[in-house]
Amino acid sequence: MFKGNNLGAFLHFIPFIKAYRKDYIYGLLPVPISVFCNIAFPWIIIQIIDQQLVVKQWDGMSYWTSLIVLVLICNYLSSSFYNYFVQKAALQTIADIRKDLFNRVLHFPKSYYDVTPMGSVLTRITSDLEAITESLASGILAMVKDVLVTIALLIFLVSISWKLTLLTLVIAPPMYFITSRLRRSLQKAQLGSRRILSKSTGYLQESLQGIKTVQLYNAEAESQTKFAVFTQ
Repeated sequence: MFKGNNLGAFLHFIPFIKAYRKDYIYGLLPVPISVFCNIAFPWIIIQIIDQQLVVKQWDGMSYWTSLIVLVLICNYLSSSFYNYFVQKAALQTIADIRKDLFNRVLHFPKSYYDVTPMGSVLTRITSDLEAITESLASGILAMVKDVLVTIALLIFLVSISWKLTLLTLVIAPPMYFITSRLRRSLQKAQLGSRRILSKSTGYLQESLQGIKTVQLYNAEAESQTKFAVFTQ
């Protein structure tokens, strides 16, 4: 998952994430319940088809329907519990990192701001930081949860029919290839959009700060044209 510079960047976030490890752990506690519910639901459907619909026996439908409702409620509660603690911890992590980054920005040398627009710095502290931190904090836990659910579903499918499971897994290699290609394309597009946002925000901040000078030289059209170039 992490390669090269990505691993080094991830390690910088570890101290901030560890500060709220209890919330992250609390968020992971209901994951086994969620995994069980994801297995129980298709199992119940199978039982309804085999024991009720095929033989046209309707006496037990109320029991199976109540069981489905119970599973759905448990899955909803476990997912809500997971989302609450993970999102809470992620937001607290973002706040701490933002404070630390702002403190670092305050101590940057003056020469840094001679070549870096203030709008670019603002973009880094706000949108870029939030996107990166959410990916690290909540994205990793979501990946762990999805992996556990996938493994449990595979075990369940093998227990039903290993031949059909292998047939289903035939599409796994091409799906992995397509997903990897899409992931790389989306990553490049996201990096490009962040650069555009940083440049456009920086230019916008400079233009607004020097709005009187722009109006004095009647350069509104030129300023608008330059801004349009940054947003393309």
